Amino acid sequence: SIQSVMPAQNNRSDAIILNNNTTNVDQTAIVQFTVYNLQGLPVSSPEQIIIMKGVTAQPVVQLTADKIELKVSTSNDTNENNRDALDSGGPSEPTGTDANRVTLTVNINLSGLNSNEQVKLILTSTDLNGMFTDDANENGEIGSLGRREITLNADGGGNLNTVRQAAYWASTRSGNFVITAEVQRQNGQVLGQASLNIVQRPGNPTQIFVTADPPRLAVSTHPTEPTQARIIASLLDTNNNPVPNWWVFFQIQPVYVNLNPDTTDNGGRGESWKIPEVSDGVLNPFAVRTDAGGVAVSSLRSINTCQPVELVCIVDADNEGNLDSGDRPENSIQTVYYVPIVNVSAIVDYNSATRNIIINVTPASALPPNTAIWVCRYAVYWNQQQPTNDQYAVDNDGDGRFDEDPIGDADGDGNRNDDGDGQTDEDGPETLPPVYYRVTVDQPGTLVVPAFPLGSRETGIVNVRIFFYTKDGTMVRVRVDQVTR
Repeated sequence: SIQSVMPAQNNRSDAIILNNNTTNVDQTAIVQFTVYNLQGLPVSSPEQIIIMKGVTAQPVVQLTADKIELKVSTSNDTNENNRDALDSGGPSEPTGTDANRVTLTVNINLSGLNSNEQVKLILTSTDLNGMFTDDANENGEIGSLGRREITLNADGGGNLNTVRQAAYWASTRSGNFVITAEVQRQNGQVLGQASLNIVQRPGNPTQIFVTADPPRLAVSTHPTEPTQARIIASLLDTNNNPVPNWWVFFQIQPVYVNLNPDTTDNGGRGESWKIPEVSDGVLNPFAVRTDAGGVAVSSLRSINTCQPVELVCIVDADNEGNLDSGDRPENSIQTVYYVPIVNVSAIVDYNSATRNIIINVTPASALPPNTAIWVCRYAVYWNQQQPTNDQYAVDNDGDGRFDEDPIGDADGDGNRNDDGDGQTDEDGPETLPPVYYRVTVDQPGTLVVPAFPLGSRETGIVNVRIFFYTKDGTMVRVRVDQVTR
């Protein structure tokens, strides 16, 4: 049994291991130490084989228990009526209202004592908030934390042959602990000792914390930057104990492309109207069980698009491995797929038929080919039902003329066949709501965004916004106002 493990100091951690082999046969035991890093992940698990020698004589003290796995308690109160099992009815094991309580049985066979000598039975736990009572059945008894002494009397012949029962309650802390029963004379002489291991299991997970390492990823087209991250979820119960062997689900959930809308644009509507929600990236695995430290890890790989991403971790409430609508708790973090730009500039090529906006970044290597950048395009007064002076118009029917038969009879003359060709409502509204799309880089360091991708079929004035996300997680928005064609 592991009696104690000391915190590491000067690269060393000591453990005290007791031999509780009660047979007369030598037994082999393997002791394994697991070392965790700051993220709670195991990095080393060395093993040591030791021999537990068998006993050659009947032990004078024997300690047994009705169970060795307990549920942690709701409190560290000394009144047994105020110390209940945490989440006694939930899927975490063990279950039951008395799952945090164990009955201890101590067998003592002593001789050679003085006539009617008083000795002490001392019960201790390496959990200093584990509670003992000296009566296993009394209701409402006030217990002792971590240690309890019980006085016993030898008979007139100096013999002490008795069976004594006591009770032990788990504390709020989970882990492996050792309970020891020791018989001492009044002068402190140890006459016999026995120990056993107990395991105090945590309750159901009620808290989940999520981190990403590294916290941000470059787009997948930029191999010199990190493009893959570990997503780390840590599960805790109500007592802040880590919860091992529990299912956690990882998801990428949609996020608005624009995290910083400018409410001065578009009559106060800003640039967040009808922004597509994206959930791009590769997340694997989807479902993971927590390790001994209550940690589950998945892997996120970026794609070629510069954009924000939200990562959500959901706890499987019933721990059955299936994602249901009632699963909780959940938590999330946001990250971005970034490009490591230093500077960015924009010019409009008015000689091009589509009025290309040329975006150049420094360094050029920050924007390699096949990198996709989000773009927003809209008419200056798109929020007005009837724009004036052809602020924007589109030749919807492709006949080279604009607004012959606008939908809804814009001029109010009651005639929807304004050009007399026998067809009505050929051309759509003269407005252009915000349209979001992705433009792909062809040349290193340069992004070409057509302000009028339909060329001759469009006329008027449009605004264009180009969105970059940088390594520090912020958005760089390039504004190009009132490009005219």
